[in-house]
Amino acid sequence: MRSIAIPALGTGNLQYPADAVAKVMYEEAIHFSANQPRSSLKEIHFLAYHKDARTIQAFDTEIMNLKHPATKEGKRLKKPRLAYENMPTPSSSSPYKNFRSLGILQAEMDIGCVTVTIEQGDITASDADAIVNLTSSDFDLKRGAVSVAILRAGGTAIQKECKRNIKSHLDEVWTGPGSLRCGGICHLPIPRDFYHGIDNDRLKAMLVRIMRTANQWNKAKLAFPAIGTGNLGKLPKEAATFILECICNFSVKEKQTQLQKISIIVFEKLMAQEFISAMKDMEGTKYKEKSMWQKGFDYVKSKVMGPEDSNDADTKPKLTLKILSLDEDQIKGAKGQLQSIIAEETTKKSLQREVFSRFTQRHQVKLNKIACKYEVEIDTSKISLNTVELRGRTANVMRAQDAIVELTDMIHKSEKEEKEKALILKEVRWSYTNDEGQMVEFEDDITFLLERAYTKKDQKVKYTADNNHKYEVNLKKMIETDLTSKKTCSVNRQEVNVGLNVPSTWTTMNQTQQLEVKDVQPGSSEYQLVEAQFTTSLNMQYQLQSIVKISRIQNIELWKQYAAKKETFGKIMAGKLFERVLYHGTDEGTVDKINKDGFNRSYAGKNAVMYGKGTYFAVSAGYSARDQYSRRNANGEKHIYLCHVLVGNCVQGKQDMMVPPDGSHSVCDNPANSQIIVIFHDVQAYPSYLITFK
Repeated sequence: MRSIAIPALGTGNLQYPADAVAKVMYEEAIHFSANQPRSSLKEIHFLAYHKDARTIQAFDTEIMNLKHPATKEGKRLKKPRLAYENMPTPSSSSPYKNFRSLGILQAEMDIGCVTVTIEQGDITASDADAIVNLTSSDFDLKRGAVSVAILRAGGTAIQKECKRNIKSHLDEVWTGPGSLRCGGICHLPIPRDFYHGIDNDRLKAMLVRIMRTANQWNKAKLAFPAIGTGNLGKLPKEAATFILECICNFSVKEKQTQLQKISIIVFEKLMAQEFISAMKDMEGTKYKEKSMWQKGFDYVKSKVMGPEDSNDADTKPKLTLKILSLDEDQIKGAKGQLQSIIAEETTKKSLQREVFSRFTQRHQVKLNKIACKYEVEIDTSKISLNTVELRGRTANVMRAQDAIVELTDMIHKSEKEEKEKALILKEVRWSYTNDEGQMVEFEDDITFLLERAYTKKDQKVKYTADNNHKYEVNLKKMIETDLTSKKTCSVNRQEVNVGLNVPSTWTTMNQTQQLEVKDVQPGSSEYQLVEAQFTTSLNMQYQLQSIVKISRIQNIELWKQYAAKKETFGKIMAGKLFERVLYHGTDEGTVDKINKDGFNRSYAGKNAVMYGKGTYFAVSAGYSARDQYSRRNANGEKHIYLCHVLVGNCVQGKQDMMVPPDGSHSVCDNPANSQIIVIFHDVQAYPSYLITFK
């Protein structure tokens, strides 16, 4: 909403003094403008009845006083007073006081009469009188990270009690703690419309209501999770500020409170640091309570605009520009100039990312926030086709594009970690010896933590278990120490390697070794086989002088991923040929990256994208030997990989392709006689040998 019209309130039947009404309305408008600099509201119109000369004169006089302040005896604009400034505050006007750091991931602050602590940890280990859990409107504790953690640690009795105590899908439900250490749990249902745009005022009212209930029930300590950072899509600092303001809203209005301490427990370490940073920034700031006029305005705005974060396309601001002139040619000229300026200042950018089609509602909310932040329009009508379109001022579009690319990279990284975790859990088992001398497997999250530290060759790793004890594992001595009780036990790592058969040509590698580039012995049967394949495949397209060396790439993780994908192909294409030996030319500077991480379709376009934005392979080594693909180094040497590629069903490629068509696994230049093969999933190819030649 860009404009609003308000009548001269109270000057009719209520007979309020016109000069007082004019003064209050102007002051409130200025106060709103100063405190909401990014508001979409640009115009406020005050309306008076055209025959009410007294009211019109009062508004004219007041606006003149604002434009031209009088001498000491005259009028001056009164500085708006906030609600808390009228309250007695013996020490400071700010309720946010005495920020103090209690460690790297723990801090404390006094907010009114309540001590608020932010700490990194697991809320299911809290000993608070009550913990708060935001859950779905149907109170299904199998959904949502905090709900799942509570159900897992506290037992199914919590879910059963929660279902029994439901009054409505709008009211919170209080249950016992099950087997948790806390005194009880408050399950707060999040309305479904919040996932399309958060109504901050409603959410604040809900949280304040919980604090008041806890206070009435004489609970001294309450614990919140990082509310808003999950499916609601708030950024960490935004969420922290919101929770602290909710606590302040409760604290400054309660003259006597039994609730003395509130903890905000953040599971992720980096997020905890951002929460603590937000708390520190809040120190000394004033308590902002909305005036009655502002509350009324927000109500009208909410009815017209809907929630602040609404995704409704119908709420996009529109501008109608009317050009008036007695000369039609002047109108045409002005219109042409405006269109020219708009064309020069604005641009349209199409952005393609293969992760777009997997965007959740939370990711869509983040896209909307990027659009608001950079003042651009983001068209997501083709997001299922992995395409979004940006429109707006050129500089803003470029900044928004960078933000979206950063978001997609983060999602891609998260997906990669999930795949890595699944692979680790399939291939490795970590266990410890209990008091009875039995080997007990670690939980999945701890196994993942230990294996990642192990592969990075870390000496030690620490973690906190569900019993709130902190443990340290010495990966060199394979001993775990309970840092609370000082008890020790042995740990064991076992590779399962079910179904993993590395090539018979590979040499033995150390247990911790993930990559080895091994030069093949000239004259060996392996060397002769690769040499014959390569020279034959040159197909007289390149005049070979000599082969400098042939190197075997032994990369455990890449081979595991390729072998797993190959097993899948074997099931869906039983009896059909789906794997081929192909070639990939590259330069010396890219060799180490491919050896370590394999092929990356993110580099698509470095040489060509004629048949899609994927990784390109040639049927003949002679094609890959071209200078365009295999560039010479300072010694005149070229580099080509002999690769095993899972081609599967291959169809005709097109320039704008991000993924192969449904039912196919790769694309090519000509299905009848293909010379180029393009894949769109990195694990479909393995760089078996690197051939260095002249």
